[in-house]
Parts: sequence; structure tokens; C-alpha cells
Amino acid sequence: MTKRRALAMSFALLAALILPATATASPWSISVRAARGHIAGTTLQPANPRLGLEVDLVHAVNKAVGLGFGCSWWEELGSQGFAYAIQGPDDPSEEHQREIAVGALFRVRGRLNYTRPYLLLGAGDYLTIHQDRYPASRIASRLDYAPGLSVGAGISGSTRPAAVLEVRWHRIFANSDPYNLSLKTTDILVVSAGLSFN
Repeated sequence: MTKRRALAMSFALLAALILPATATASPWSISVRAARGHIAGTTLQPANPRLGLEVDLVHAVNKAVGLGFGCSWWEELGSQGFAYAIQGPDDPSEEHQREIAVGALFRVRGRLNYTRPYLLLGAGDYLTIHQDRYPASRIASRLDYAPGLSVGAGISGSTRPAAVLEVRWHRIFANSDPYNLSLKTTDILVVSAGLSFN
């Protein structure tokens, strides 16, 4: 047997071992999505919308159930302005908000023709960053940490990668409305679209 033939047989054997493994669906799935969100329930004036990015990593326990975690980042478009009868140096002129969420996910997924509809439940920690602008262009930031829950539904294709569309509602157990400090929770409705690798 010549060296060239032995080398060719080695490559063929290696391909025979690797290709079936790569063709097998991975138990892990990751989705990366661009997101747009709106805060619901503000009282004195509508809150500014959010734009952001969401990434979920889920491990399939079986064909229907998956467990994992997700990370979300939402940036307020613009800022909220304040008006005072008499504004002092410690009264902010405007506030800009940014939310970051990290949580555990429970997913139930099915199959409908060439699509994969799913439901999501989540629980985790939410960080709200308040960036306040004061007179004389002074800027200060403060952080609010709070637990939160999420419920969502989505649909993706069955190919790899596949387009994915998701709607998720988040409840944060903290107030993000600078005009009504009596509120104890913040509700954010987020619609996202992107790619799923599963």
C-alpha cells in the first residue's frame, strides 16, 4: 500500500467518524436578537422606547423541555425631562435609563410543520442604570438592583441557523418611572427578532 493511498484512506476514515457527529443536532441552542421594548403603566407621560440586544443559551433536556439562561440589554431612546417651579442645584434636569437583565430560563418547545414554536418562563436580576443630568452640565449615575420575572412566546425555523421572532413581558420589582415614585413595579414589553443556532 502506497503512502498516498494510506493517507487517502485515513482521511476517508476520519470523515466517516466526524460527519455523523456534526450532522447530529446539538443539545445546546443559542439565539441572538435585536430588541425593541416599551415600558407599560407609566402615568404622567409615556416612557421612551428601548432598543437593545438579547442573547439566550438553552440546553435541551429532552425534545420539548430546555433549561438555560439569558442576558438582555436595553437602552432608552432619548431621556426624560423634569420641570420645577424652582430648580435647585440638586434637582436633575433630565434622566436617561439603561436596563441590563440576567436570568434563568425554562423553555417548552414544539414542532409545527417547518417551524419551532416555544414558550419561555424566566426569573433573574435586573439592573437599572439612571444617568441624571444636573444644572451646569453635571452628570451622575445611580444603580438600582431588583429581582424580576418574564413570560414569553416565540417561533423559529427548523434549519440551522434559523430566523426567530419573540415577544416577552418582563416585570421588574422596582420603580423606573421618575414621575411617579409610588409605583412598586416596572413592566416592559419587548419584541425581538434575530437568529437561532440550534
